Amino acid sequence: MLESDFYEESIVSSYTSMFHSARALLFKDGITERSHACVIAYLSKEYGQSLGQDHISWIDTYRLERHESFYGLEAPGMDKYESKDALNKAEKFLESIKNIINDGKIVIDGRRLKEAENAEIYGGVCW
Repeated sequence: MLESDFYEESIVSSYTSMFHSARALLFKDGITERSHACVIAYLSKEYGQSLGQDHISWIDTYRLERHESFYGLEAPGMDKYESKDALNKAEKFLESIKNIINDGKIVIDGRRLKEAENAEIYGGVCW
């Protein structure tokens, strides 16, 4: 999309990558989210230190840009630089999420090496 000058769509795709990788942490903890804002709030509360506030700020910024892109009345007017920046941040975000998951000894390919220590603590739904 970036190469075809679809900058807005590229940023939305970068956010979508961040959103779904963040959901992996919620699923790991037994949480079901019901909104995009909930994911950000949960990350901030439960993973603020390990993930870093910069990463939380990235996903929240792109969440708002996605919302404006989908529901706003004016075109956001994004450029190639912003799109490349979003893509780079999405890649860093995904790597950070993988590192957090792997530190808990949960392997993404489905093999569990160790039970998550607090898997039963977070058995709720986030609205």
